[in-house]
Amino acid sequence: MELSQPDRKITLSALTYTFVPFSILTANAIFLAESHQDVVLGRAIYSIWETYILATPALCLYILGLQKSKRYTYWLLFWTFAGLAYAMHVYWTFFGIFDGQIEKMFSKQGLAIAGTNFVITLWWMVDLALAWLINSNQGWIRVQRTGIQSLFFLGAVFVGVFRKQGVITWLSIVMSVAVVICAVIRIRSLLKKHSQISMTSSQDGFEGLETPETLTQP
Repeated sequence: MELSQPDRKITLSALTYTFVPFSILTANAIFLAESHQDVVLGRAIYSIWETYILATPALCLYILGLQKSKRYTYWLLFWTFAGLAYAMHVYWTFFGIFDGQIEKMFSKQGLAIAGTNFVITLWWMVDLALAWLINSNQGWIRVQRTGIQSLFFLGAVFVGVFRKQGVITWLSIVMSVAVVICAVIRIRSLLKKHSQISMTSSQDGFEGLETPETLTQP
């Protein structure tokens, strides 16, 4: 089943509100890390912070629904820049910290974390390619898109809350709260719409039951 896909309207304001934060956060990841003893580790840390910050509005917009063109455009841009930030994080982690050795990465991070990071990286890039190259809203695209965003969210919250401490933990908490709030808003909106449809159907059914005598009465 294919639903209508909103048109992408990449406006100057949309680019400004998404690319500017991405540029500033990327510059911080590159240059602020110079003050660290381990520059590569600093860049890996700052880039994952950047990923959390940019992914949070993308996740919220996706939960609220992408039927509107403006919301779809902002989601696409935030999700794209968050994906680029995550790709930088993976690059600095894999080639800088683990010297480009898969065995070293899995031995240090463990199968669950390293494997999940590997899947998220590839899946995210595939989803971005589908979003930019295929102007379609087919069922399988929606399912896989929900899947990658759910996997990233669960993995990010798990690592931030249970495996790490400091800024990343607070970013995970903010992301979780924002996602829950957006989910509640979406659910309430759907319930309200369902209630309105039910009331309209009930009124139509009642009018259909009116007798001819009732219709002719003044």
